[in-house]
Amino acid sequence: MDSTAKVVSALMELGPCYTRISEATGVPISTVRYIVNEKLPKLGLVIKASVDYNMLGLDRYLVFLDVNSPPHHASTLLDVFGELLYLDYYTFLMRERKFLALFVVPPKFKESFYFFLEKLLETGVLRNYDVKKLNFMKMIPLRVECFDFRKGVWIQNWEQVPREIKITTSESNPAQLKINQLDLRILAELQKNVFVKHVDLAKKLGVSRQTIKRHYEKVIKVIRNYVVMWFPPENPDLIATPVIVKLPSTYAARETILNIPFSYMELNSDDQEYYAMLLLPSIGFYRTMKYLTDRGEIRGMYFPSMEYAMKFTVHYNLYKDQTGWVNTFEEGIEKIVEKVKQFRRRI
Repeated sequence: MDSTAKVVSALMELGPCYTRISEATGVPISTVRYIVNEKLPKLGLVIKASVDYNMLGLDRYLVFLDVNSPPHHASTLLDVFGELLYLDYYTFLMRERKFLALFVVPPKFKESFYFFLEKLLETGVLRNYDVKKLNFMKMIPLRVECFDFRKGVWIQNWEQVPREIKITTSESNPAQLKINQLDLRILAELQKNVFVKHVDLAKKLGVSRQTIKRHYEKVIKVIRNYVVMWFPPENPDLIATPVIVKLPSTYAARETILNIPFSYMELNSDDQEYYAMLLLPSIGFYRTMKYLTDRGEIRGMYFPSMEYAMKFTVHYNLYKDQTGWVNTFEEGIEKIVEKVKQFRRRI
């Protein structure tokens, strides 16, 4: 295993600490910094923190939105939802011409959330929607053994290479963490850059380094793991194809998905529907499709847009230290719906 592979493996296991990675791998700390800050971005590899939203007191919902406006207008509206209404992620499904959205909602606001979706339907913003509560959602660690870090390409015989990283078959349910807005602001910065320095956090958030250190040690408990994802930095649409597949909710189906090195996210809903998000290299598209069909039933396949997609950080602006999470669905529903009506009249 070369130095870059060692560093990536250690990073996913130990977290974003140059010193610990260096000690674990024997790679000089200067080389570790070079690999993380320069080489990985050039290879199209990005580092992400996988956040356990349950520990923040939030439930996750997968929602298919049939929006009654073109995607370039609808995405503008969804950006507002991402700022004010607990929307965590969205992407446009090109074949179905619908949006797939992930919301993270405080359990006590569940009814208000459903009421909000119904209001969007009543006012004609949506033609239809389908909402599913998620009981399982995980980012999938990079299969280091299937990536050639010298050439910056995937190996072609990946299906013959056994997965070295073991992933548990079930998700634990740790206790909810007592948090405040500063914790959430630090977490949001870590979602942008896992290697952000305490001194930079202190300067940006207007508090002392000692305060940052104390809150940081609490915040990292919310991070389930760190993963490295492949996403080509230049002209990704010419190099890769994003795909979402729906499979039977079985152990065999999950094992199949986890063995594909291009899988980066898996989701399972309360009604036992299993979804996986993949970013397939163009040269490996057919082989991956054959691998999936040879091992099970593909119940659905979606092609998400790279243009109309957005991932948001944790909604620290919707949390108040005195009262906790704010019910923006209930407090501003009529005002929001009126703005939506005005928005639709303009388009």
